[in-house]
Amino acid sequence: MKQKIILLILFLISIFGLGHSVIRPTPLDIKYDDKSFTITFNYNTPYYTRLILYQNKTTPRSEMAPNSFNCSLIIGDKRHCVFHSDEPFSRLWGTPYSKVCAREVESSEEDCSFRTSAFPYFPLAYNLKYSKKPKTSGEDIVVTGTYLRFMGGPNLIPNTFDTTKPLVVKGNFSDPSFDCNNLTITFPPGYGSFLLYYDETGLHPLLFSYESPKISSIVSDSSKQTITINGDNFYTNKDLVLVSFDGINQTNFIISVNHTQIQVNNFNRVDPGPMSVNITVKDVSIEENYIYCFPAIITSISSVSNHLGGMVTIKGEKLSSTLNPSLTPSITIGDQQCTFNKSTTTELECTLDPNEYGGKNLSVNVNFGGCNSTSPNGVSFTYNIPTLSSGSYSNGLVTLIGTNLGTNEESFIQLYGDGINDTINIDQFNVSSDEKNLIFKLPLLRCTSFNINFIRSNNTANKLSISVSLSINVINRPTVSNGTLNIEIYYMDCSVISSSAPSVTVDNSTSQCSIPSLQSSSGYYETTCPIQYGTGINKQFTFKLNSETVNGEFSYAPPKVDNRTFSEGHINITFHGNNFGNSTSLIQVYLNGSDISTEILEIKDNQFTIKRLNSYENGPINITVHGNNMESLFYLTLPPVIYGIINKDERKSSKLSGGAIAGITIGCVAAVGALVGCVVYFKLITRAKNSFK
Repeated sequence: MKQKIILLILFLISIFGLGHSVIRPTPLDIKYDDKSFTITFNYNTPYYTRLILYQNKTTPRSEMAPNSFNCSLIIGDKRHCVFHSDEPFSRLWGTPYSKVCAREVESSEEDCSFRTSAFPYFPLAYNLKYSKKPKTSGEDIVVTGTYLRFMGGPNLIPNTFDTTKPLVVKGNFSDPSFDCNNLTITFPPGYGSFLLYYDETGLHPLLFSYESPKISSIVSDSSKQTITINGDNFYTNKDLVLVSFDGINQTNFIISVNHTQIQVNNFNRVDPGPMSVNITVKDVSIEENYIYCFPAIITSISSVSNHLGGMVTIKGEKLSSTLNPSLTPSITIGDQQCTFNKSTTTELECTLDPNEYGGKNLSVNVNFGGCNSTSPNGVSFTYNIPTLSSGSYSNGLVTLIGTNLGTNEESFIQLYGDGINDTINIDQFNVSSDEKNLIFKLPLLRCTSFNINFIRSNNTANKLSISVSLSINVINRPTVSNGTLNIEIYYMDCSVISSSAPSVTVDNSTSQCSIPSLQSSSGYYETTCPIQYGTGINKQFTFKLNSETVNGEFSYAPPKVDNRTFSEGHINITFHGNNFGNSTSLIQVYLNGSDISTEILEIKDNQFTIKRLNSYENGPINITVHGNNMESLFYLTLPPVIYGIINKDERKSSKLSGGAIAGITIGCVAAVGALVGCVVYFKLITRAKNSFK
C-alpha cells in the first residue's frame, strides 16, 4: 500500500511539478472555435502568457512562430486571455509534454515550466470530420478539424481497438507547409467501435468505429440450399459476426471471402416475398437492414380472349406463402390488374377483365410484398392464344374442344398431314359463346389421320391430331346383271401399304374387290367390286379393308327404255332397254298413270312384253323395278287403228278386222295419209282420236 502511495505522489509531482516561481494558474473556462480560443481566469490570479509546443517528449518545436496570450481584457472579476499566434491555427501542434508560460498579476516574471496537459482547459479536437469510416479490411481515411494535434503524438493516435498499436498519422509535422487540420490516418484491419485519443491525455476520448457491414447483393441457390451474401466489412472472424434473417439468427455460416462474402448453409425458403437481412460485426450493425426478395418464379401463363377476359393460370414456383397465408400477391399483366383468386406454391389463378384492344408479349408480374416475380424463360402474356385439348369426329362433323377459339372473322383452321397435298383451309365453322367449342364440316380426305392447326389473330394453337374411321362412297349404280360397284375410299390408313384387296358382302354373298388405286382425277383411292345379279334401291352391304369394316348402301341402275316394237298384228308391245329384272312381281309398269303390270307376258333383264289393249292410248310409260324408278319416262306412240270404211254414196260401212280395209291392204293403212284423196269416204279412228277425211 505504501508503494502505491509513493507512486501516486511521484505521478502528481510529474504533472504539477515543484518549485515553480509562479503560482500554478487555475483557469476557469475556455471558449474556442476554429479561428480562436480564449481562456478565463480570476482577474487577480496568475494567467497564461504564451505556449511552448514540443515536437516530442523533450524537444520544443524549432519552427514554431511566436505566440502570446493577450490578457488585458477584464470584465468584472474575470480576466479573458485571448491566444494569438504568428502562424495559422492549422500549424498548432504539439505533444502532451508541451509547456505553457504563466505570470502573476503583480509581477512580470514568467514561469514556463507548466505542462499543458496538467491543465483542464485547452482546446480539444474541434469541428472533427471524417472522410469516411474505415473498412474492416483497413484503409487510410482523411480527418479534418482544428486542434487535432494540439496535444497529440503527433504521428501516433492512441486507441482502444489495439492499445499496443497507436494509429499512424501520415505526414511531416515539422514541414511548415504541413496542414495539421487535414490529417491522413492509417487504420489497420479491425472491427466494431473503439475510442480515439487525439490529445493523448486519455481524458478526452472520442468514439469511433469501423464502417458498418454493407450488403451489395444476395444470391440464393435453392438447389444447394445456400445464401451467399456479397458486400464489405464482414471482417474475418465469424465469432464476431451475427447474421439474422427476419430476426432469426443464423448459426450455420462461414466467412467465405474475408471481409466481403458470407455464405449461409442449409437454408431453404419456399415462400415468396421479402426477407430482412441484418449483419452485426461485434457492436456495429448494418445501417439499414437489407431486403432480399425471394421472387415468385413464372414458367408459363395461359391466355384469355380479349372479348371475354376470364381466368388466367400462372404456373411456376413460390406462387403462394405458406408461412404467411394472408400475404396475397398483386398481379399485373401489361398495364391491367389481374384479380387474385387462389394459388398453391406451383399454380396461381387470377381473373383478367375483357380488353378491347388485346395485346401481345405483355409483361407479367406477380408481386409479393414488394417483390417482383422473375421468369427464367422470359414468359410474357398474349391475348387470344387458342388451345386445343381434344377433337372428335361424328357424322361428317369435327368437334374441337379448347379455349379462346374466337370467331370466323379472326380465326381459321388448317388441315395437313399424309394424303393432303396442299394445306386445306377451313374458314366456316360454328363457335360457342364461351369460345370453348367449335364444329366444322370435315372435307373428304385420303387418309385416316390428319393434323389441325388452329390460328387466331396470328396466334397458333397447339397441334392436334385426329383419326377418322374408314368411309366409302359408291360412285356408280350397277346394272342388274353383271354389275360392278365403283367405290371411292376415304380416311384410309395411309401408314399401312397392303396388297390385300378389300371385299364387299351383299345379302350374305361376299366378293373380292380390286386393290385400291389412287385416282389422279379425284385424288382418292378407288376400288371396283363385282356384285351379284339383283334389283332395287338402298341395298345394304359391308365393306372390309384390312382390319376395318364399314357399312354402305347402293342402288342398282334404274330401269331404262330405249325403244318399243310391236308383234305381228300389233297384238303385243315389247319394250327394249335395261335393268328390268327377271321377276314380274318386282316390276310395275304405268301407261298414262294406269298400272298395266298385269298385262306383262314375259320379262328379261333387257326387255319385257305386254299385251296390247284397245284402251291403250299414246302417253308416257313409267317403270318401277323393285322400288327403283326410271329416271326419264318413255313416251309410247301407238300406230293408227281403222275400225271400218263407209261408202260415201251408199252410206254403207264395211267393218274390217286385222287392220285391213275391204280390198285395201295394210300397206295402204301405213300410208293412210294418202287415202285422204280417195274417192271413197272413210272415217279413220286411232287411240289418239284423230279424224281423217
